[in-house]
Amino acid sequence: MKRNPVAAFFLICFILGFPLPGFTQGSATIRDLLAEEPKSQILRLSLIDNLALEGDYSGALAIARQLLLELPDNTLVRAKIGYFNLYLGRYEEAKETFQELLSRQNQSLDARYGLIRVFSVLLDWDRVKSVCQDVLSLDQGNFSAILNTAWAEFNLKNYPGAFDWYNTREHKNRRTMRLGQGWCLMRMKRFTEARSTFQLLCQEFPYDTECLNAFKEADMMTLRKEITKAPWGVMLTSDDIHRYLELAKKSRLSGKLKDALDLMNAILEHDPRNIPALAETARIHQEMGNFIQADFFYSVLLNRREDREALVGKITALRGLGRIGEAARFARRLLELAPNANLGHLTLGDYHYQIGEFQKALDSYVQAQSSETLILQGKGWSMLNLKQFDHAQNVFEEILKTQPQNANALEGLREIAEQKNRTAASGTPILEKPDAQ
Repeated sequence: MKRNPVAAFFLICFILGFPLPGFTQGSATIRDLLAEEPKSQILRLSLIDNLALEGDYSGALAIARQLLLELPDNTLVRAKIGYFNLYLGRYEEAKETFQELLSRQNQSLDARYGLIRVFSVLLDWDRVKSVCQDVLSLDQGNFSAILNTAWAEFNLKNYPGAFDWYNTREHKNRRTMRLGQGWCLMRMKRFTEARSTFQLLCQEFPYDTECLNAFKEADMMTLRKEITKAPWGVMLTSDDIHRYLELAKKSRLSGKLKDALDLMNAILEHDPRNIPALAETARIHQEMGNFIQADFFYSVLLNRREDREALVGKITALRGLGRIGEAARFARRLLELAPNANLGHLTLGDYHYQIGEFQKALDSYVQAQSSETLILQGKGWSMLNLKQFDHAQNVFEEILKTQPQNANALEGLREIAEQKNRTAASGTPILEKPDAQ
């Protein structure tokens, strides 16, 4: 069979390890193409990328391993395998994959970046520093290596050392580095300097939540020279930790989120692996609307153990960040633990709706078996898009019985009326699906 010249170009790029323009049709379309050309390496690579984008890392990993058997020297495929193992929590396999890549290509920065990611997840900060130094020996001034060294020193509580790395001459004016400088100053109790650092960042990035929250923290610490409830740098006893946890819960429930966060910061300063403190910190950030921070702490918890509450928190944070595809991946994990979890069904419904799979969306909303407003709204709009107008109208009217001003339901009824009018004007009869839920 004569090879398509475009496909030949893609294959050459693939073999040489150059970046490839990706297919965007989705994994189902790529599988259809593979049915016609099952040995196509470029199509399989595209399928790997699409599965990864859809959150199916296990499927992507399986195909990547098959492809590596055919192309054992391809660094791109081997690196993908390392990252898929990392995303799946198989840290030892990820580490071995990146080490194998490094042994085959001893100048590979990608292999070193992968090892940095693995050791960071494992909280092995000394090895993070070691790999970063290796990178810097190959690429002096490498930003990623400098940033990760600073973060490692920070986690090792070497705050002056971390500050020096964040203050590296060629990178010190970057936003991320200046945030790091500020937090190092905070840990060194140089609150006034930290406040000035964060204030300048807020002036440059007035809508940056991370900068604003950091400034508020420094501002509070500047005003309160001594934190009586959560002293910094003091060795805590087990009784202190228990008392702080109880006070933090009471503070959070009474709406004093900042005080609660101070207490948790004191515990984590003393013991950064304390699971109850990590969980409470995640809840506090969630309630404060700091979804980036909440997502981070829930990730830390899930790396330690599979927990329903942590999964619910992780999904909620990702939804707050608008990352519905990632949220759907964790929703599937939640439903494996708790098949009746409404948040899991709601999130899967929202994900399928967002990508235009309205029947799957409707199925998910129906499985929730709930009269929660968000679920009812999802059902109504899914039915509307499936042209089940009468059923959709019933759902929207059900919402309006308890919430007469619900804008989503009112908009749904207007849309139904417009579509029915357009259909009537065209003379085409409306056909309702008989199996509507």
